[in-house]
Amino acid sequence: MSDNARRARELAAQVAGPVSRLVYIDVLASGPCVYCGAPATHVDHVHALTQGGDEAEYNLVPACQPCNQSKGRKLLIHWDPVRVAYGIAHSVAVADELERELSAFGN
Repeated sequence: MSDNARRARELAAQVAGPVSRLVYIDVLASGPCVYCGAPATHVDHVHALTQGGDEAEYNLVPACQPCNQSKGRKLLIHWDPVRVAYGIAHSVAVADELERELSAFGN
């Protein structure tokens, strides 16, 4: 995927302007990976930008590289149930997103 396509998606997803670099730094420093507990090295969009997620602080969580890359653009309901269950227990953002997905898909 090109950098230009990603920037275009991020611009379209902005809720109240761009998320500052400081927000990303704060999210990354806020704790371990919400999906497995490993040291966080990435910031994940819980609801992926490619799936219509927002470029907003409430949609960002700390993640390790393996979890972030494994999840990619998947919805939580289509990803690893063990990691999602861990995420629900450790992140309100993950719990809220899973609830939204379940409601949207009638489960």
